Amino acid sequence: MGRKKTTEQFIEELKIVNPEITVIDEYVNRRTKIEVKHNCGYQWKSTPNNLLQGNSCPKCSKIKTSKKRAKTTKQFIEELKLKRPDIMVLGEYVKSNIKVKVKHSCGYQWEITPNNLFQGKSCPECYKIEASKKHTKTTQQFIEELEIVNPEVTVIDKYL
Repeated sequence: MGRKKTTEQFIEELKIVNPEITVIDEYVNRRTKIEVKHNCGYQWKSTPNNLLQGNSCPKCSKIKTSKKRAKTTKQFIEELKLKRPDIMVLGEYVKSNIKVKVKHSCGYQWEITPNNLFQGKSCPECYKIEASKKHTKTTQQFIEELEIVNPEVTVIDKYL
């Protein structure tokens, strides 16, 4: 078993990851919570392991999260134009997991989440057409299958 880390060693490691945190308690081990203080003055208890993984002041991270702006409809449209020029946005963008009304270059309109658009999902109408083409036999395929089942029948017209 290795040597136990000292409080001083932990403090030195933490300075590298987050120099804005001051250790108040004694280090016990990586899982035992210790009291720490951020430069903003906020004090809390955290595990040394979480602190060394980059976790920082919960108070400041809440402020940053609340100040973080959501993507605007205009920003969404610009991003979509680059990745999916065949799609036009008709509705308002709210969030990446809330459906927005769009129109495909074929003219079909539907609602889809922005996440699904960016993952490659596209026009359901065009998908149906492509899927039916894959499942439709050509006249030649039909003739070949028919010869196996009933070789005495001759096809005289186009298979639909």
